[in-house]
Amino acid sequence: GMRIQLVDQDNRSMFRNETSDLYEYAERMIRHIAGNVGKMPNRIAIAGHTDSTPFRAGVNYSNWELSADRANTARRVLSSEGVSADRFAEITGKAATEPLLPGRPDRPENRRITILVIREAPTLPTNF
Repeated sequence: GMRIQLVDQDNRSMFRNETSDLYEYAERMIRHIAGNVGKMPNRIAIAGHTDSTPFRAGVNYSNWELSADRANTARRVLSSEGVSADRFAEITGKAATEPLLPGRPDRPENRRITILVIREAPTLPTNF
């Protein structure tokens, strides 16, 4: 399949701090992606990822919820641009379990959304 990674940078996050609220520029990027993947028949999987920085004590919310909420936000934007609901195979939150920079789990680059356009297995002929 095709993997699209939208990655945070220093001083340039896609989401408001500790929320699943997209900044306008990031929403525009996802809308642009929708225009392209929307033309394909393939199913789509979306994963949200965070850095390893934990939430402050006493907050009943973790990087697990945050990463899942961010993946779902990306799904909602794609849907609003016409990607049909039956195209979504999986929406997951990975928290900090799959860092982009394994040696630096606290780096902003680990905060990202992965959109996977799934390669479909070819259909075998019925007389095979």
